[in-house]
Amino acid sequence: TTLLHGDASVLLLADAVGLGKTIQAGIAVAALRARGNGSRVLILTPAGLRDQWRSELERLFRFSVRVVDAAWLREARRTAPAHVNPWRMASTAVASIDFVKQPEVLAAAAGAPWDVLIVDEAHSLASGSDRRTAAAALAACARHVVLLTATPHTGSDAEFAALCSVG
Repeated sequence: TTLLHGDASVLLLADAVGLGKTIQAGIAVAALRARGNGSRVLILTPAGLRDQWRSELERLFRFSVRVVDAAWLREARRTAPAHVNPWRMASTAVASIDFVKQPEVLAAAAGAPWDVLIVDEAHSLASGSDRRTAAAALAACARHVVLLTATPHTGSDAEFAALCSVG
């Protein structure tokens, strides 16, 4: 509730595998949208989970979700006016963290402000990594950040502190 009342801009959802972190994130987005604060959402996830995220958010919350990958960006750039950032064309986008961490892709994604940034498998944002750099850059232009992980603490206090500092 602190996220929804504006008392927090970053939320860490740490729960065991299969206990509904995706659904909890969807509920948070739906509640933010109901308050007018969640119209633009970017979800960063491992590539193998993009379609699962799209399917669950469309089925359970009736969100219109766009999987953003290299092919979609090429097509969007080809068909959109030259001055339009393709990332602004999707109100809810799900993309691979490894795709988004590419410098040219990251620059465009960061150029489209987000109401909510969701990072699935957030424990993969190790200090000094390209993934962490990308997530931090996108978190800097997002009003709310939701980090999801089943393994928030792997025994390294420094890595846990780094995870908690995203956003």
